[in-house]
Amino acid sequence: CSDQSSPQAYVLNAAGTHDCAGRSVEIDARHAEITLDGQCLMVTVRGVGNTISIKSAGTVFIDGPSNIL
Repeated sequence: CSDQSSPQAYVLNAAGTHDCAGRSVEIDARHAEITLDGQCLMVTVRGVGNTISIKSAGTVFIDGPSNIL
């Protein structure tokens, strides 16, 4: 459901609640409901039709149609 591509990048492709733990997060999912807890350095949302809740983020980039933040 997730893997770490580097010590500070966390890649998500599944719905659920995830802890940023001070890392940057990349979301690459389709029609998923994702909640990010903790402090996120940067959040990048790719994919289609995702509903994302973010507790705290320094920067957010959205790339893809019908994503809701």
